[in-house]
Amino acid sequence: MAAGLLAIFLGGFGIHRFYLGQWWGLFYLLFCWTGIPGLISFIEGIVFLCTSDERWLDKYGHKNGGSALVLVLILFFVVIPVIGILAAVSIPAYQDYVERVQLQQLESR
Repeated sequence: MAAGLLAIFLGGFGIHRFYLGQWWGLFYLLFCWTGIPGLISFIEGIVFLCTSDERWLDKYGHKNGGSALVLVLILFFVVIPVIGILAAVSIPAYQDYVERVQLQQLESR
């Protein structure tokens, strides 16, 4: 189930392939800007979620999941950009706040 959900929501970056321990998730990363990996991974996610447990174990059961790599990739592609966006919004607002406080202090003297 985890691989299916990763494929649907973060599959455009190949996260589900790294989770399954497959190195060729790098191709998803290389071509993520085209949108094609996103479409392919969405279909793969549906297939993963519809696959029976027996067939899943036959195909992917012997492989160890690369969960540490998945966490690093999620951090790199999701958390760091969100922090950057928040910083880009909050730093100018903070600087404006500091300027207004300094002007108020000068006017109150």
